[in-house]
Amino acid sequence: MAERSGNMQGIFNIGFMYENGDGVVEDHAKAIQYFMRAAAQGHVRAIERVADYIAQAQLSDNILIDEDDDNEEESESDDAGTGDPAGIARMEEGT
Repeated sequence: MAERSGNMQGIFNIGFMYENGDGVVEDHAKAIQYFMRAAAQGHVRAIERVADYIAQAQLSDNILIDEDDDNEEESESDDAGTGDPAGIARMEEGT
């Protein structure tokens, strides 16, 4: 009923039920589908849940962004990421 009427809170609630197995068999794929439908309508908590699932997927799959970057750029960003002053300086200079 909620889905047919376009009620974004109801759609979110169905996603939440699937996420937690509340009255239905736990199914994260279905939960994400419902969260995405509610998020498309602007439901803030649904947007947050979709973002959480994306973050979890990236962490569990060890996704690397731009794997084709040359080693020099990776080295500079690695240095800057650890707080190495020389690496930070190189990043700021753009060299």
